[in-house]
Amino acid sequence: MWFNARLATNSTTVADGLKTKKVITSIVAGAGEGGDLLGCDECVESFCKKCIKRNFGRAETQMIEAAKWKCFCCDPKPLRKLLDTARKVMDARNEDEAGSDKENIDEEEDGDGKKKKKEKAKSRKIMGDEKLSEETKAAEKAEKERKIRLEKIREQRQSSKPGQTFETIDWNGILNKKPEVKVDEGLKVHLKTHQIDGIQFMWDCVIESVTQKGNEFILGSNQKGHGCILAHCMGLGKTLQSIGIMHTLYTHEFLNLRHFLVLAPLNVCENWAIEVDKWTGSLQRPLGCWNLQSSTDYHERLDMCKEWEAEGGVLVLGYSLFRMLSTGANMNRKVKRLLPKFKEFLLNKSSLIVADEGHQLKNSESAISKATKQIKTMRRIVLTGTPMQNNLDEYHCMLDFVRPNLLGTNKEFRNRFANPIRNGEHIDATDFDVNLMKKRAFILAKSLDGVVQRKDYSYMCKHLPPKHEYVLSLQLTETQIKLYEYYLKVYNFYWPVSGRGLFGDFQTFLLINNHPRALLQQTEQREVREEHEESEDEDFNAENLDDDDKEVVETPDPKDEDELRALSSLKIRQYILSKAGGLHHMNHADPRDTMRVWYEQVMNESNENTFDWDRAEISIKINALIEIINICHHLGDKLIVFSQSVISLDTIEGFLHDSTVTKGYNSDDDEPKVPMFVGNQKWYKNIDYFRIDGSVTASKRTAFIESFNDLEDPRARLFLVSTKAGGIGTNLVGANRVIIFDSSWNPAHDVQSLFRVYRFGQN
Repeated sequence: MWFNARLATNSTTVADGLKTKKVITSIVAGAGEGGDLLGCDECVESFCKKCIKRNFGRAETQMIEAAKWKCFCCDPKPLRKLLDTARKVMDARNEDEAGSDKENIDEEEDGDGKKKKKEKAKSRKIMGDEKLSEETKAAEKAEKERKIRLEKIREQRQSSKPGQTFETIDWNGILNKKPEVKVDEGLKVHLKTHQIDGIQFMWDCVIESVTQKGNEFILGSNQKGHGCILAHCMGLGKTLQSIGIMHTLYTHEFLNLRHFLVLAPLNVCENWAIEVDKWTGSLQRPLGCWNLQSSTDYHERLDMCKEWEAEGGVLVLGYSLFRMLSTGANMNRKVKRLLPKFKEFLLNKSSLIVADEGHQLKNSESAISKATKQIKTMRRIVLTGTPMQNNLDEYHCMLDFVRPNLLGTNKEFRNRFANPIRNGEHIDATDFDVNLMKKRAFILAKSLDGVVQRKDYSYMCKHLPPKHEYVLSLQLTETQIKLYEYYLKVYNFYWPVSGRGLFGDFQTFLLINNHPRALLQQTEQREVREEHEESEDEDFNAENLDDDDKEVVETPDPKDEDELRALSSLKIRQYILSKAGGLHHMNHADPRDTMRVWYEQVMNESNENTFDWDRAEISIKINALIEIINICHHLGDKLIVFSQSVISLDTIEGFLHDSTVTKGYNSDDDEPKVPMFVGNQKWYKNIDYFRIDGSVTASKRTAFIESFNDLEDPRARLFLVSTKAGGIGTNLVGANRVIIFDSSWNPAHDVQSLFRVYRFGQN
């Protein structure tokens, strides 16, 4: 069982079970710098005795020497236990000191890859008011007083027209009577009842009221103003409502609120400029709009800021650009000279800030959250269709941006609301936990009813056709099953290493389920990128291999050159080891780095050396998609396909191109061509179909959407959209069919995608 061979490697070993990322490679590839190796009685693998002893103890090595032994390749269970232990140690060391107040209710994987629930937090006594910080007490007191004042104002409004609400009242557009503040008639005629309510709500929050004393105008009881969250469902017109309140403030000069800063996702900035011009361009006093994302020249951007300050209006920019211009992050020296001027404009000059898709402000420690909190004005409006996505801590961060201290510090919020609510949702919650959860949730909602206005999509149902949703459950093809099972078999013990492996494997399964051709495209794209990259790691160069490495195996045959090129992302050292020990050694590299090897291997094992990746029928989802496209063509419908994978969009686009060039595909070389799309449909890009992903510029995006939404153009009938790039802030009401080609981890992304179509303007 003893082998006196030296196997020198560049490896990382486990010390006290803390370093886990390279443990498999370290042990399997031979982590010993010298000494004896232990050999497997079932295969040709050998392992460093010293490393086994370090990681598993003396008893393990004695057992191996005394009995017949299956190595870690043949039986990986010991590795799984070791990795699980290491992961638990790391979790314990990295746990936040305040973690005792946080629930650990998320799912995690145990050593056998099974799901289990973390234990719920220990119940703690809820803080009394006397234990809250002075800032929290003051914020709560101010909010209660503001609610009392607003209630009196609302009573006065109702007394003028008793028995009427925003659902029935013939609104005159007046937000404040004396002095009169009124929404422009040109905007008012476009507003629906819930939008009228939304504008009045924003006015009550950011201004409250206006009183005049002589020549002085007093805005509310707090001249600094307050903020709010407009949490209307997607498609209810949050942008129009925001433009309505900004235009009203802008046109009443005695309010002295004329500069509005809009932060939005990058792909939405151009749409803001279009919407501002659409709704106010024809009014007597249009609202000017400057989009900083429309230029990449910093001097031009600075000129836009100067014009905005001089004329007033709307300044639009993305979150990332705002962070950079307000903090100087990622700016070169020349541009940093302009940083003080940008900070002055962005942080000190705005009268009101609107944060579109404000749920992005979900982490109080993120750079963008810290940057936005430096803005001087407290008049802040967050627009979001999905205020609650993952947990209450994210909700607290967003609320703290519009109303600092109202919900207290993180510790206070967790004790008073987050912990009790989470405990009540737990699978082993007691009746006491559930009742406490309901009470605290009610108190939380009641305390925020003056700050958050929520309206669901039932308001759209009154004006739009009914929406029908269907879930199609499809059986994988034999080819897909074969790839799926082979990947599970080869890489299954990699999953306990880290969450990174889990998400990486999920992406591989996503491509398999969409179409195996996507695997090939992923590898080809990776190889193209790597051809243009110069590695700084000397281990990538064969000239720098140690003599011991070169002696392990003979030089690869010329027939292996293609495989060697496919492994360009691997270290040459790993490649040589794989040739010495077979494919099993390659299994211990990152699966994403050996993609071509594994899926070509399963095809070769199936004697499919001439496998045709371009056949649509090897993917049930592509087959279903083609059938739906054919039906939509017959009915004259317009269709949108959302996918979270750009590679999957490439695959779909490839079939559209193939059908146009070849008018079909061959199901077999000896059979005639079978039409893929009925009626010999042609698919010319930007004419018959369009595509939006992260690489599409804002101007092209706008042009594509306008063409697709043109109901007079029947050829523009298909839109391929990346879920992340086009799933928010776009208006695609020209379509009446939507396909979510692959679901997201976060269901809010899929909901956002659906409501790109189901919104006002949909016929």
